[in-house]
Amino acid sequence: MRRIRTAAAVSLALAGFISQAAAQNLPNAKAEEIGLPIEPAAVQEDGADVLRVVQAFLDAINTRDTAAYRALVLAEVKNLIILPQADSVVYRWRSTEESLYNLGSEGPGLLERIWEAEVRVNGPIAAVWSPYDFYVDGAFSHCGIDAFQLVRSDAGWRIGAIAYTVIREKEKCPPSPLGPP
Repeated sequence: MRRIRTAAAVSLALAGFISQAAAQNLPNAKAEEIGLPIEPAAVQEDGADVLRVVQAFLDAINTRDTAAYRALVLAEVKNLIILPQADSVVYRWRSTEESLYNLGSEGPGLLERIWEAEVRVNGPIAAVWSPYDFYVDGAFSHCGIDAFQLVRSDAGWRIGAIAYTVIREKEKCPPSPLGPP
């Protein structure tokens, strides 16, 4: 019983230190700078690996490559589309098969771009949060925020869930630092 309480106390203290680091915007700070007893392992390297997977996923969308898409996601990836309305929010779940069907069908050219991605990694889980813009046949379609949840598997990082907002009013979209496509 005493061991359980001690482990719980250590976990709470560690969570407090991590929260303090996040609040101070120090995700890659040295352990001693924020009072952690140990140095976090390979935060920057893992973050780069996570971003490579997210970019490969976007490349798969942009090229309508269903094989690459399937290789980068868990079998039952959760895809949540969030459509802000004037006075409410509408959301819709899209299945893996529906996403693959849409992607593999004949259709217009697609281009989704992200920038200023925030990456968080903790052991076998990661999250990426980023603004994005989306073009169809070279014309602006919409913008929003992409939020990816990833899991480290034996095959490497895989996307387990995606949520994104869809804002269709161009004037509500912040300008992309990437410029026009």
